[in-house]
Formats: sequence, structure tokens, C-alpha cells
Amino acid sequence: MLEHCQQIFRHAEGFYLYLSDIHRDDREIARIWGLLAIDKCNHSDAFKMALRLKGEGISGITVSAEKSTYILGKMKAIPTGNRTNLPSVVDALRFALSMEDRLNSVHFRHAVRFSSEQDRDLMTLSLKSSEDIIQIMTEEYINLTMFE
Repeated sequence: MLEHCQQIFRHAEGFYLYLSDIHRDDREIARIWGLLAIDKCNHSDAFKMALRLKGEGISGITVSAEKSTYILGKMKAIPTGNRTNLPSVVDALRFALSMEDRLNSVHFRHAVRFSSEQDRDLMTLSLKSSEDIIQIMTEEYINLTMFE
């Protein structure tokens, strides 16, 4: 499961890098995608670290293999190589908000139970909550769609 989650967040990082590239002319939007890519890279690295530690500091896994497999399959199916039929900013924001909701269920802090608070703090040190970025993304989406 940890490996699946690591791959899920690696795919999410790639997706946000793709969005940052195709929307590079809109600096604010590209910045949001870039921040999310960094956040997903950090999450992927946290799962990779947990794999390397072979369970040290972890008392349990709360996400089922079926759920992680399902989400990984969904992440792999996201098209990121299509350069002819690009998603609009609004469509990308709508999709990203939905994707973030799914990713939250396999977030490192939700997927892993730690042996102690110290272990939790150590293993999540590099993770900054993406809540602020998601708030900015939500506000941007609302601003763009308010008068549609």
C-alpha cells in the first residue's frame, strides 16, 4: 500500500507539472500548479521514506490495498501527453479540486498510524499542508466561474 501511495503522489506531481507547463502564460495559475507539484513530490518522498524504514515508527496502515490500487489506476489514466486538446484553466481547476478530494483519502497523515507523536512529527516534517494552496485554487475557480 505504501508503494501504491508513493506512486499515486508521483503521478499527481507529474499532472501538476503538466498543467503548469500548458498554462505557463497565466503566471498565477502556473504558480498554483507548481506549488501543488512540489507538495505532491513531498508526499511521494514521505511514502518512499516510510518504505525504506520498513515500518519503523509506523503502527498501522489505514488505507486498504483495494482503495490505493483503485486511486493509482485513476491517476495513471490521467492524460498528460496530449498537447492538442488542452484543458482550459477552469476545467483543470475543476478536475484538480475533485482529484485533491480523492488524494486526501490517501494523504500520508491519513494513511499511516504512527507509533508515537515523535515518529509522526519526524515523518511528516517535510509535508506542508496543501490546504492553503487548495484554498487559493478554490478561490480562483470561484472567481473564474462566478459569472458563467
